Amino acid sequence: MLNPREIVASLFMMLNKEAYILIRIEFLVVAISGLFLAMFIMDYRRNRSHAAVRKSILKVLDSVSDNMVVYTLGAMQAALFRNQLFPVWAMVVVSFRSSIDYISGSEPRGLEAGNLMKPLGLAFLNTRRGSVLKVHLWTLWAVMVLRSLYRALARAMANNSWWNGNSVKFVTEYMRGDHEDTNLKPDVCNTSTMEGYTYLIYGESRQRVRVQRPRYILYLRIVRPRHLVTLDKIWQCTGRLLRSGDSRGEHVKDMCLAFALSGLLRCRLEDAALHDDSLFLTRNLVRSKILMKNAKRAFGILELELTFLNDALHTRYPVIFWGGLSSLALSLAVSLLTLGVACWLAVEIRKVIKPPEGDLMHVVSGANVDIVITWVLMLFMIFKEVWEMVTYLLSDWTRLLLVCKYVQWRCSCMRNSLTEKLIWSFFTSNIGGRWHGFIDQYEFLRSFDHIPSNWNRMHRMTLGLIPRKSNGQALGTAIKVPECIKPAIMRTLRCTINRAEGGRLPGHITSLNNAGAGGEGDLLDSRFGWACRLSTCSQVILVWHIATSLCEINLALDLHVDLTEPEFLRSPLSWLKGFFSSCCCSSKPPFLVDESSILNDDDIIKTNYLIANSLSRYCAYLLFSQPEMLPDSFLMPDLIFNATVEDACQVLNQADSLHSRYTRLTTDASSLTVQDKDEIKSTGNLLKQGMVLGWDLIQLDSAELRWKILAGVWVDLIVHIAPTWNIKAHTRRLESGGEFLTHIWALLCHFGIEKSSLWPGQ
Repeated sequence: MLNPREIVASLFMMLNKEAYILIRIEFLVVAISGLFLAMFIMDYRRNRSHAAVRKSILKVLDSVSDNMVVYTLGAMQAALFRNQLFPVWAMVVVSFRSSIDYISGSEPRGLEAGNLMKPLGLAFLNTRRGSVLKVHLWTLWAVMVLRSLYRALARAMANNSWWNGNSVKFVTEYMRGDHEDTNLKPDVCNTSTMEGYTYLIYGESRQRVRVQRPRYILYLRIVRPRHLVTLDKIWQCTGRLLRSGDSRGEHVKDMCLAFALSGLLRCRLEDAALHDDSLFLTRNLVRSKILMKNAKRAFGILELELTFLNDALHTRYPVIFWGGLSSLALSLAVSLLTLGVACWLAVEIRKVIKPPEGDLMHVVSGANVDIVITWVLMLFMIFKEVWEMVTYLLSDWTRLLLVCKYVQWRCSCMRNSLTEKLIWSFFTSNIGGRWHGFIDQYEFLRSFDHIPSNWNRMHRMTLGLIPRKSNGQALGTAIKVPECIKPAIMRTLRCTINRAEGGRLPGHITSLNNAGAGGEGDLLDSRFGWACRLSTCSQVILVWHIATSLCEINLALDLHVDLTEPEFLRSPLSWLKGFFSSCCCSSKPPFLVDESSILNDDDIIKTNYLIANSLSRYCAYLLFSQPEMLPDSFLMPDLIFNATVEDACQVLNQADSLHSRYTRLTTDASSLTVQDKDEIKSTGNLLKQGMVLGWDLIQLDSAELRWKILAGVWVDLIVHIAPTWNIKAHTRRLESGGEFLTHIWALLCHFGIEKSSLWPGQ
C-alpha cells in the first residue's frame, strides 16, 4: 500500500508528463478566455447597471487576470513539446485582455502600456515556436500592435482636444459675457427662440482659440462657422428632423441640450467657476426647457445629461470620438481589420487538423480537441469585435454627431427623407442603454438585527476589494422609480427653487404648511415640524423612516395582512421573491400592502403610500450605503446609524416579527405623557423619536391626511438632501450605475444651488 509521501510524489510525476501539461494549458486558456468574455459583457453594463457589486467583482477579476495571462504565456514557453496552436491561443488571450474594458477604458491600465508590452511576449513566442500559421500570426500580431498604438495616440489627442480634455478650461472662458468680443451675448438671448444661446455642442476644435488681450482670456475665433454647432443652430435648423412640435424633433433637441449642459456640469465637478452672466442664462434655459416641462421629459433630459457626463469621465467614448465621426471611422477600421485577420486565421486553422510529425495535440476518439478549442476561441474573438463595433455605432455620441452633421449640411438635397430616416434609425435602438432606473430600498425595523457574516467573510477573502458591511445593513429589493414620484418632485422643485436665495434652498418643509386645509397647516407644522429640525440630515432621515414604517405596518394590520412571521424566516423568502421579480423584469414595489389591497376609491392614499414608502426606504439606503452623498460630515451618518442599531437591538430584544416590534413600540409610545414626549423630542434617541412621531401620525383621524403628510415630507426631504458639498461622491457613484438623487442634484447645480438652509451644519 502506498504511503501519503509516495502518493504525492506520483501525483507530481504524473503532472509533469507532457500530456497532462497540455491539458493544464488547455484548461488555463479556456478558463481565462471564459473569464475575459464574462468581464467583456459585464463591462457593457458596468456604468449603467444597478448592481453595485458588479464593480467589486470586476475589480477582483481584473486584479488576477494579468497574472493569469502571464502565467499561461510562461507555461507555453516552458513546455518541452511543440504545439502549432500555442501561438494562436496566446494571441486570442492577449486580444481579449486588451479589449475587456472597451467601454470603461479610462483607468490607469487604459494607457495601453500593459497592452503594448504583451505583444512583445507574443513575438518571442512566435519566434521560438515555429508554426505553419506564422504569416497569419504575425499579421494578427501587427494589427494588435497597431490598435494599441492608435489607442495611445487617440488618448493623447483626446486629452489635448478643446472638445474633450481641455473643455473645462475652455468652456469657463467661452461662457463669459463681460467683454466686447465675447462669444456669448446675454442681451440677445431668448429661451423661446433660443436666439443667442450659443452653447457649444461640436466643432470648436476646428476653430481658432486665442488669448484675448489685455485681459488674457481664451477667445474662440470662428474661422469655419459651418463646422461650429451650437444650441441656437440646433433650434433654428429648418430640417424636418429637428422640426419643432414634432416628437422626433423634440427628442433630438433634448439630446443636444443634455450634451451642452453636461459640459457645464463638468465645470462644476472640476471646481471651475462659471461667470455670473452664464449662470443667469443657464438658469433661464433650464427653467424653460427642463423645469417647466412635464416630469417624464424633464427627467429624461437629466438622464441623458448624466449619461454624457459619465461617458466623459469614466468611459473610452471620448477617446473613440475625439475627432468626431472621422475618429469613429478609424476605430471601426482597426476593428474591421482585426476581424478580417481573425476570420482568415480561423479558416486557415484547418491546416493543422492533422498535426505535423513531432507535435503533441490532444486527440479524443479521432477528434482534435485543440482544434475545437481554437475554433470556439476564434468565434468568441469575432463576436467580441462585432459587438464592440455595434456598441460604438449605436451610442449616444454617434447619434449626437450625426445630428451635428445634419445641421452642418447647407444643401437641402442632403437633408432628404432618406438621410433623415437613416439618422433616426440610430435613435430607435436601445443597445447603448442609459441609467438603469432603479432605486435601492432599506427597511430599518426589518433589518436592524441582521448580521452580515457571509458578506464580511467575502470581504476578508478578497482582501478588502469587496467593502465591509456593519450590522443591520441588509438591502431590500430594489425597485423601478415609481412614475408618481417624478411629477411630485418636479412640483416641489418649482416651488422650492423660486424661494432659494444666495445659492441656498429655504430652511423649512413647505409640505407641512400645505398639507392641511385652512389654518390647519400651521398646526401640523407645530406638531410634526420638530422632526424636520433635528441637528443633522441623518437624524431626520432615520426618524421619519421609522415613523413611516410604523404607519405602513399600521395600514397593513388594518387590511389584515399577516405580519407575525419571524423576520429570520421572512428575509430569505423576501430575497427569493425579489430575485424572481427582478428576473421577470417586474417593477412592482415589495411593500407590506399590495396596491390592489387598498380600496379603489382611495387613489390618493395609493399614490402617497407609494411615494412615501419608496423615498423613505431609498433615503434610508443612502444613509448607510452612500453616506458621502448626504449633506453631513464624513463620520456622522455611520455613527448615527450604528448607534440607532444598538438602541433597536436593546429595545426590541426578542421581538422577532414586524407585528411584535410594532406592538412594542406603539405600546411604549401610547404610555408616554406629554412631558415625556417633549423630552424625547429634544433629547431622546432616534428610535424613540421615530416611535413618538409615528404614533402621533397614527393618531390622526384621516388616513388620507397621514399619507399626504408623509409623501410631502419625503419629497421635500429628498430635494433638500440633493445639494451637497461632496460633489465627487456623485461622480464616483456614476461609475457604478448612478443614483436617482444625482438627477436632482444636477438640476440644482444649474441653478447655482449648493446648500440647503434646512441643515444647520451647512
